[in-house]
Amino acid sequence: MAKSKNPLIALGKSISKLRSKAGMTTAALAKKSGIKLDCLERLEAGEAEVTVLELAAIAKALHIETGVLLTTAGL
Repeated sequence: MAKSKNPLIALGKSISKLRSKAGMTTAALAKKSGIKLDCLERLEAGEAEVTVLELAAIAKALHIETGVLLTTAGL
């Protein structure tokens, strides 16, 4: 994935890409991760900061290691 100058945008794109690859909708990932849908949508758009706990919940819901979210984002 191309490296974005803004790490929030890069991470949001990473989450979106990995979610799509897993065949999940944003709503399904929100439900499975326990993150509110509007919050997840803002994370994917790079409009909100993400906590470590949110990253861990997203990774667990996607059945991947948390580090995969970061490396896919080029961080």
